[in-house]
Amino acid sequence: MNKKPKGDSLWIIAASICLLLLYAAFVGLLWGVGVFDFPDTDAGAEVLAAVVGLLGGLFAALVTFVGVLLKHSVDQRNLRLKEEAEKRLTLEGDRNLQLKEEAEKRLALEGDRNLQLREEAEKRLTLEGDRNLQLKQDAEERLRLETFIRAAGLLATADGKPTPKTQQAGALFALADLGQLGFALALLREMWPAGAISPTSACWLVNECLLSEVASVQIEAASILSENAESLTVSTECFDFPQGAMGSWPTSLPLYAAQEVVEALFRAIRSRPARKWSTLCLNGVALTLVEAIRRDEDAGVRHMARLLLNILLTEAPVRPNDILILPDEDLDLRQISSETDIEEAERHAPAQGREMANKLKAWAKSTGPEPEPPPDAETTS
Repeated sequence: MNKKPKGDSLWIIAASICLLLLYAAFVGLLWGVGVFDFPDTDAGAEVLAAVVGLLGGLFAALVTFVGVLLKHSVDQRNLRLKEEAEKRLTLEGDRNLQLKEEAEKRLALEGDRNLQLREEAEKRLTLEGDRNLQLKQDAEERLRLETFIRAAGLLATADGKPTPKTQQAGALFALADLGQLGFALALLREMWPAGAISPTSACWLVNECLLSEVASVQIEAASILSENAESLTVSTECFDFPQGAMGSWPTSLPLYAAQEVVEALFRAIRSRPARKWSTLCLNGVALTLVEAIRRDEDAGVRHMARLLLNILLTEAPVRPNDILILPDEDLDLRQISSETDIEEAERHAPAQGREMANKLKAWAKSTGPEPEPPPDAETTS
């Protein structure tokens, strides 16, 4: 590619030299033959001028021809340089395109590799998360088993004798704090009838279960409370009762749990003779029934509470005060009693509620608690 421009340049130089040499030879030839020897006359001067003009014109033509050749050579060289530059640019463009494609391929390969590494990392994290979850569940299960074992150990000494009530209550409190309410209720069902736990401690555990918002736990706790309601008035001047249902009413109770709590309240009232109830204690009972009427979602439970409240306000030997002073309001029990439609309550209350009302009327007229009927004669919820 470089040899052709060099040959052209040499050819032009050689041709220019040859023409100059020919011109010099021609001038020398004319000199030798005496063309320039003219007489010193006007005619000789004219001839000399003509010869010199001829030679000058010939020389000008020769120089013009040589200039044309040189220009042609320069143009050819510039054209070749331009073509070479364009070819170089084309080659560089192709090379850059190739480098770009190779870079894109490398980036694509690196992207695929990074994606693969990311997927592998996510899989590892998922596996580690599953493993950690499994370890956590295993640890919780071990803790649960250890809790059961320790709780069982707190209920009896090494020689099999029962531990003090406070220690047994502490075992149940620990189970409740760890969320093992079902196991705690199972133990409470065995301990409470046997007198192995105080009514106050039992009511604390029942209250925790009633507020748990787990229907099965709430129903079981209310059932245990109703079954042991007669013991609620043994160790206190008034009576023990779950804090969340004493002068208040939990709104999340299922139907059967709410009915059992009302029945527990009814059994607790009848476990003590009417003449031994103080006005203050009956006020607390009346307030609990008012809250049940106001807040419970089931109409049957509200009618049961209306029937019992009406008997307390109209037939109990020790009547509550007419006005209860509460933090948020003054509760007029006479107005509540006058606004209660007893006939409607009796029509729509469940059979369990009507039976309670009849027994409470007999309790209010007697001097002592009415004997309990056989277990099979009791109406269950």
